[in-house]
Order: sequence, then C-alpha cells, then structure tokens
Amino acid sequence: EAFTCPGQVQYVAKCGNYEKTGIEGNGTMNVMNKILSMDYFWDKVRVHGGAYGCMCNFNDINKSYTLVSYRDPNLKETIDIFDHAWEYLRDFDASERDMTKFIIGTFGDMDAPLSPKALGNRSFNLYLAGTTFEEIQKLRDQRILATPEDIRAYAPLFKAVMDQDCLCVVGGEAKIADAGELFDQVEALI
Repeated sequence: EAFTCPGQVQYVAKCGNYEKTGIEGNGTMNVMNKILSMDYFWDKVRVHGGAYGCMCNFNDINKSYTLVSYRDPNLKETIDIFDHAWEYLRDFDASERDMTKFIIGTFGDMDAPLSPKALGNRSFNLYLAGTTFEEIQKLRDQRILATPEDIRAYAPLFKAVMDQDCLCVVGGEAKIADAGELFDQVEALI
C-alpha cells in the first residue's frame, strides 16, 4: 500500500516473514544484516541513490525481515535495489579481515553498555520472550563463526522473503502515481 503526502521524498519499506521460507533466526543472520546495511544498502540506496538513510532488520519475535529507506528521492529504484539484494548475497565474498570487521560490527548492537533502565527493559523483554543466557551465548558463537559461505547460503531464502511483496510507502503523490502498478491501495495521508 502507499500513502501520499506533500513532499519530494519517500519512506519505502519492504518486508516478509522469514520463517515461511525455512530460515531460522541465528547469529549468522546478524552478520548478514550488518553486511547488507553497511555495504550493499549503504552504497546503493544512500550513496548512489541519495536517500538520507536506509536500514534492514530482522525481528525474532514476529519472524519478519524488513528493509527501509527514509527521506529517499527514489521509489521504484529503491524497491529494485531491495529486490536484487539476494544477488549480492549470492555473489558475496570477503577477505578474512573484512569478514572480521563485519562480525565485530554486530557486537555493538548486542553487547553495548546499557543504563540500568535499558538493562531492565532488555531483561524484561528477554524474560517475556523466554530467551535464556545460553541462547544468547549461542547467538554470539554463531556470529563469531560466520563465513562468506554462510552469507551466500542466505541468497535464495532472502529472495523468497522479498518475493512475498509486503510493501508500504509514504511519499510524494507524483512518485507514487508513477509506480501505481506496485500498490493494491493508495490513500492520501494528509
């Protein structure tokens, strides 16, 4: 679906349920996520596409994988980049040094220092999700052992997630009208 609003930039989100494709969330997915965020999407959507930002994330609670661009001057081009990320994964290769940088980058999200309030929130959420310390340690171990081969193995599964075509855009009326065939529903936001 799309929501039109005054402006020249778009907020583009595409997602899918990774559990339906046979993917099980694990630490290697965090490394894949970091590689896509800091290499492929940063270059294609941010640097060359001109978007203010982009991100990707998977959620172990609802088993979704989401790609987002924001303050993005493009629409169709960004969706095309999202749809072809699986090809980047299929052809992914990295030196041991680069792979180590990607792996280390994932730990800032997992092991960042937390205030007492943030630590309490995280502990409460882990408790509600039934996540144990042993499961968290397993995720750490999977991140550390991730290889380029592991990343390439995600390519067909990532494609299957994107092929679910769950798309939502908030953006300028002209860009959305130009991409009208992509949407089942278009509404004015304002």
